[in-house]
Amino acid sequence: MENKIEEMLSFPVIYTFKIVGNNSSEFINDVEDIVNKKQILDKTINLSSSGKYISFGITIEIESYEELKGYYVLIKGVKGLRYYL
Repeated sequence: MENKIEEMLSFPVIYTFKIVGNNSSEFINDVEDIVNKKQILDKTINLSSSGKYISFGITIEIESYEELKGYYVLIKGVKGLRYYL
């Protein structure tokens, strides 16, 4: 599957991460710390109807497949993460 993703994208690429997790200051700070390493081109934040979860849509420019994989490794390690794309 990894090779298919690498073949489908042409780098550099404008890429949007979708990240959903618990609505906590720790989760929010951890996500923002990860993505603030680059210039954010677009950012949307939404709360679930109950307010229990928060979702981010964050668009940045990714220079290489290795950089993309690195971001996903960091995102997977965020405490309170529920879902990501």
